[in-house]
Amino acid sequence: MTERILILNVSGIGDFVDSTPALRYTRRMRPTARISLVVSEKAYPLAKKCPYVDEVISLPTSSGKSIPRLQDMSRWLRQIRPLRAQFNTAINLYGVASRGGARWVRYLLAWSGATLTIGSNIGGLAPFYDRRIEGDMVSPDQIERSVRIVSLLDPSVPLEKQNQPELWIETSTLEESRSWVRSLPNTPIAVFLGGERRTRHEEPVRAETWLAEIQRQWMVHPILIGSFTDPGLPPNTHVKHTDLRGKSSLEETAAIIAACSALITTHSSPQHLASVWNVPTVVLVGPGDSARYHPHLEAERLRMLRNPVVCSPCYYQDCPLPGLEKQKCMTGISIAAIVRAFSEVSDL
Repeated sequence: MTERILILNVSGIGDFVDSTPALRYTRRMRPTARISLVVSEKAYPLAKKCPYVDEVISLPTSSGKSIPRLQDMSRWLRQIRPLRAQFNTAINLYGVASRGGARWVRYLLAWSGATLTIGSNIGGLAPFYDRRIEGDMVSPDQIERSVRIVSLLDPSVPLEKQNQPELWIETSTLEESRSWVRSLPNTPIAVFLGGERRTRHEEPVRAETWLAEIQRQWMVHPILIGSFTDPGLPPNTHVKHTDLRGKSSLEETAAIIAACSALITTHSSPQHLASVWNVPTVVLVGPGDSARYHPHLEAERLRMLRNPVVCSPCYYQDCPLPGLEKQKCMTGISIAAIVRAFSEVSDL
């Protein structure tokens, strides 16, 4: 009888990218098993071509969380219906961050019918796994953590040593993006100013200032990526750029990052996409957790910029602090520091 393994990674785009070494490791341990992967709908465009699993199921989730919105419940239930009582083993790669999240995970584990469940109990909210890692058993790095979780499936198999994430973008998409990027008048750099949480957004006026200074020193052409809801530059900006926000698919956005000479981004999914192709990257960390979530790049190709504040990291949608203290973790990153970091990682 074929072994059936369910892997849960119902989280963000970056979390999926960081999970690819663990997926590779699972397939190496269980080459003949039928492996089903569950991801969030937003990560599905990148996950659907994963060669290490036999099927990919997507679930609707609320912004910044792994649980569904009330209006998506009927669709969520419809999507999990084929998973009922189908699996020998269920592995949850993403940690439980709240008691509510723990209830959803327990429901999915029970629904799967798995007799062996594996996951992490980092915050003490998930002691229900049959095999689990505890807070002091693994580094905070998300890739290392997910690989360590998968290792509990068969501790006799050596750990996955190659922790470089990977993606499977169509060759035609990569070539078309590369050709378009090369047609631009100056050296292309990708720029992302947004993210799901507004606390991590870079202000358009600040972005205009540091991009103008970068253009003054180097002949670069910024390409703004993201969705329509992500910040752009001020409408009357004098910075010459191309605004692709909301005009490219997730796969096309990944291909554009791959074709660019550098990336400047807030602490969000583009930093993980850059890891796949070792693109020089400057990250405006703000309130993010840089120990857990960061690009896996060569040291000379990465700068993580932070303004240390006592309330960081945080996961607020909007900063609750008043007046000049509001979003100080972002505004406290100086323009000069951003320009200097770009000069250090780029080959210009």
